[in-house]
Amino acid sequence: LGGSPEGPPDLAGVKPMPASPAELGEALEGASALVILSEGVVGKGGVCTAEVGQLLAALPPAGLRRLVYVSVHGAERTSQLPYSLQNAFGGKLDRAREAEGEVRLRAVGRIPAVSVVRLGGVKETGGAEVCELAPGDALQGEVSASAVAGLLVQTLTRQETVNATFSAGPTLAVAGGWDDELIKLVGPEIYRRRLGSGLTSGEPLVNWVRTWARERGAIGLTSKVQVQDVPGGAMLRFVKGAAAFDTDFDRVESKDQKWAAASVVDGGRAQTDGAIKIVAETTPYSRVRVVRSEMEDGAQPKEMSEAALLQKLQRDLDKLETERTGKGM
Repeated sequence: LGGSPEGPPDLAGVKPMPASPAELGEALEGASALVILSEGVVGKGGVCTAEVGQLLAALPPAGLRRLVYVSVHGAERTSQLPYSLQNAFGGKLDRAREAEGEVRLRAVGRIPAVSVVRLGGVKETGGAEVCELAPGDALQGEVSASAVAGLLVQTLTRQETVNATFSAGPTLAVAGGWDDELIKLVGPEIYRRRLGSGLTSGEPLVNWVRTWARERGAIGLTSKVQVQDVPGGAMLRFVKGAAAFDTDFDRVESKDQKWAAASVVDGGRAQTDGAIKIVAETTPYSRVRVVRSEMEDGAQPKEMSEAALLQKLQRDLDKLETERTGKGM
């Protein structure tokens, strides 16, 4: 991409990728952005995995600001059906994952913004203008050509997509536009629940979230946490070097025990290793979201603690919604 000051290039005149490094370099001269469409997504005419390294080697030494690599669903799910079958003969998805890694590796120190977008296929007709997004490799299904076109524009222009790997799938029944889908990449988001009518009657649930974080969320995790109120909800910070191997997360504690479990350092902020933020929102619809936060370089997700926390949150929201609906609130 990159184009010219006069406007977008004439797509009818686009030629296949040049064969020699010199021709590739000349073709990319002056480009500020590059979109690589993998053969796994678009079929014949796309860049095959064997050509990715050749293409990246020919990138200009300076000037390229954004690189988008369009890969396939299943690159991280080769042990799950139906992707295990797709990968069984020839390792198609293994090669796709290797190509993604090569894109990221070769971009280090050369291109400030790299994005990997995973698709399950493109439908030529029909479909909505906005598709569902999810961090990592979590979706399946084809996306309309118009939605893919819009997604590529968003990926090339939005801050949320910088150095992000995410998947795109068919549009959900409830959608809040590109802004609401792209916010999933910030953190990234690891949980989103739309609240039913029993919890939407003028109640943002912020106070419930803050109380839950201290009295339930901080209990039974494999990592010690420090809880703090934040706008819209609560932050649970994982304390560096502090482990808490208490897996009885349904245990009922006294008030003193609740605070002992949740807060490791009184009167100040402990040295932390990433965090989880839980927020209650009323727009574009009433919901609770959970996102990773404060993930400094080298911080690893606390997947066991996250799984325990989300399991409790899901169950407690189910219970709360049932109670409130039954009371007619």
